[in-house]
Parts: sequence; structure tokens; C-alpha cells
Amino acid sequence: MKFTTLVLTSLLSSYALADVGSLVSAIKQLQTDVETTDKDVKGFDKSQGINGALSIQSTEGNIEKDVDSVTSEVNGLGDLSDSDVSQIADAIKSVSSAVTGLLSDLTSKASDLISVGTQSIVAGDLSSLSGKTYELESAAYKKVPCANAAEIASDFAQINSGFDAAFKAYSAQASGSPPAAPSGCASSAAAGGSSAAAATSAAPASSAAATSAAAPASSAAAESSAPASTSAAAPATESASSSAPAVAEGGAAGLKAGALGAAAAGVAALLL
Repeated sequence: MKFTTLVLTSLLSSYALADVGSLVSAIKQLQTDVETTDKDVKGFDKSQGINGALSIQSTEGNIEKDVDSVTSEVNGLGDLSDSDVSQIADAIKSVSSAVTGLLSDLTSKASDLISVGTQSIVAGDLSSLSGKTYELESAAYKKVPCANAAEIASDFAQINSGFDAAFKAYSAQASGSPPAAPSGCASSAAAGGSSAAAATSAAPASSAAATSAAAPASSAAAESSAPASTSAAAPATESASSSAPAVAEGGAAGLKAGALGAAAAGVAALLL
């Protein structure tokens, strides 16, 4: 039994790590291709003419494919542990530095590249790459926990700033817009708590108002006693009704847990 448990744990752990491992590998490949292109950009001189510029442009396609691959890996992620998030954040920080460097060098080389007739080519590549990068950024925000979103938002902000500078240098247009970075997670939670507190405090106030409104009717005790009984019974009925969904949900949770337990027992039996 212990052996079976160890095997199951190992298999499940390997599966969880495989997703993050594939993502990190894809990010590293993206960084490698970005650095290769950046090296060519730095070494470009207008004396190389259009052929030298087109040689650089041919490697840009690899970067776009890499970004698509990274986005696909991000979309396929399941629940993330703290260790997973740390690995992803470190990889994004590293590749963002490489991408920012490439965009900066493209901007610096704008006059040379434009002089050999590649303005429209570079502008088109920048537009296409920006759109894919925005898609990746949006996907990342949906997967990374709110507590860690600020870190990667800062990295993507640097990339987007690099795009903006390159757009101006080549008279290019962005393909879409950067997604809004998640912010105010803590304040949102606090707001939710405040709303709940307000709703809770409002109920006693309403009850107090009802009580004070009933007081002037004391001169007609016989008439006021019946409404009082009715109003007292109504909340009790509502309370009983509201408890029903909770019971139903508890039953559903029990059924779901039983189903999962049966599935686990089946897997264990097969392994044994």
C-alpha cells in the first residue's frame, strides 16, 4: 500500500512539474532566439546593405514562433505551487531583459536600417510581434496568482516601453493594446469585506427601524400584536430557506469527494 501511494505521488508530481518545466524550456528557447537576433542587430552596418538587413529579419520569425509556443504553454498550466510561480517569474524576468535589449538596439539602429530600405519591413515585424506579446501577457495574468502579478507586470511594462520607442523610430503601429496589469488585489478584497460588513450592519439597522416604527402603535395594542407576530415569523422562514442551499451544497461536496475517493482506489488497484 505504501509503495502504491509513493508511485501515485511520484506520477502526479511529475505531471505537475512537466507543465512548468515545458513552459520554462519554451521561455529559454525564446530568450536564445532573441539574443541571436540582437547580436545581429548590434553588428549591423549600413554598408551591409539590404541583404544584411534581410538576414536579420529572417531570424525574427523564430521569435514570433517562440512567443506563440510560450503562450500555448501558459494557457495549458493548471494550479501552480509557490515554487512553480517562482520558476515562471524568474524565467519571465530573464527573457524580458533580453527582449528589452533587442528593442533598444533596434531603436538605436533605426537610421542605418531605414537607410537601406527596410523601414516598412521592420515596422511590420514590430507590429506583429507586439500583438503576440500582448497575448502572452494577457495569458500570464490569468494564470499567475494575484499576489505575484505585480512582479511580472513590471517585466512586461519594460517590454511594452521598448516597443513604444521602436514604434516611434520606425513609424510603426502596435497590433492591439497591452492588457491592463492587475492591480489592487488587496484593496479589492478589502472592498468586498467592507461591502459584506455594510450589508451585515444594515440588517440590524432595518430591524431597529422596524421596532421603533412599531412603538407608536402601542396605543392600539390589539391591532399591532398581529403584525408583530407575522414580521417575527418571516425572518425565521427566510433563515430556514437560506439554509437549504448550504445543505444541498454540502451533499454535493460529499458526493464529489466520494467519487474522487473511488477513482483513487481504482487507480491504486490497477497499480497493485
